[in-house]
Amino acid sequence: MKAIRVSLSTVVWAVVGFRQVLADVRIPAIPQGTEGLTDTCIRVLNQALNCDASLNWATETNNFYSKSTIDLLCTSDCRASLNGYIEQVKSACETSRYSGPNGLSYHAGYTAQLVWERFNILCTSNPAGENCNLLLGNLAGIDPENQQPTAAGDPSLMCNDCALSVVKTQVEMPLASNADISSALSSIASSCKTTVAVTPPPAASPPWVKVGTAPIATSTATPVCAGKTYILQDGDTCQSVAQKQRINTAQLLMANNLLAGCYNFPTAAGTALCIPSALTCDPYIVKSGDTCTTIANVAKATWAQIVSWNADLGRSCQNVRRYAGKVVCISNPGSTRAGSGSGITASETSTATSAIDTVFTLSMRPIPMDNGHTNVIITDMWAGNDEEEL
Repeated sequence: MKAIRVSLSTVVWAVVGFRQVLADVRIPAIPQGTEGLTDTCIRVLNQALNCDASLNWATETNNFYSKSTIDLLCTSDCRASLNGYIEQVKSACETSRYSGPNGLSYHAGYTAQLVWERFNILCTSNPAGENCNLLLGNLAGIDPENQQPTAAGDPSLMCNDCALSVVKTQVEMPLASNADISSALSSIASSCKTTVAVTPPPAASPPWVKVGTAPIATSTATPVCAGKTYILQDGDTCQSVAQKQRINTAQLLMANNLLAGCYNFPTAAGTALCIPSALTCDPYIVKSGDTCTTIANVAKATWAQIVSWNADLGRSCQNVRRYAGKVVCISNPGSTRAGSGSGITASETSTATSAIDTVFTLSMRPIPMDNGHTNVIITDMWAGNDEEEL
């Protein structure tokens, strides 16, 4: 059984957290004027998707899911929305690229493609219409709440149609596929004395990843502030502006092309800063010891909502300890819920913690985005990014 679990861990995606349905989910949130991306591409990337919020944090590979999670995530509406979205991204962002580490450049739709592939792997079904993640989890005897075995695994698991289908799905994906996965599928098929017809993923044109830095995109319009302009006053600081203007600290910095961590934040009175309307929210100043659960208790929201509204905290909230003193959103950015007060700093009720605040380890490690602007938005979508300074 150990060998079976190892093989499956490379293709099964984890969902951890509360199940909150949101029909207005966005994958990235990229400011206009971001280097390497055209304005049209950015508008398409920032479209809302008709999917559950778990689409943004179902990025791990080691867990099995509960039926409630699968039912919320794997909907026909979400699939249709994602399919249309990925086609629009490929068209609108065909020439847009950003520079990453190691002298490589990435297609602007790289993140969207990863999310689309993960959704398809998680939502794979067998010919009978049964979700493979649920079926394999049951055969493996895994409790989806704690990922611990509750019974001996069924020895037929390896050769189950679903095991082969999940691996086959990944092999046919442009980004998820690799030599190890292909070899694993061949080994499983051989052991099970069967054959699996695989359609290799088509070569991407332009490529998702290539050697060389990204060219500077030509903007079709002069970048303007899609919101209001705030004029710095004497005594203003990075955090005071974020709190008063009701915006997540990382989003404030990104919207104004300022350095992460509030380094060299402008101090001269009269300096103009953009406060995008789509990013304003009810602010909360994180205090030492906070977790996404305690923040959710303050906001009367769910853990999943806090993570969805503040992607810079990390998909498992692993960055929250480094966010003490900074501002996060406790309402949906850009929604009408955001009020006019100065925000919340503490609550006597924010003491409960949750196993959801555990830091999880990914077994698939795509190369992270690192272009100076969009990397904070998707911090910790991939393992290895959790040391990004906020």
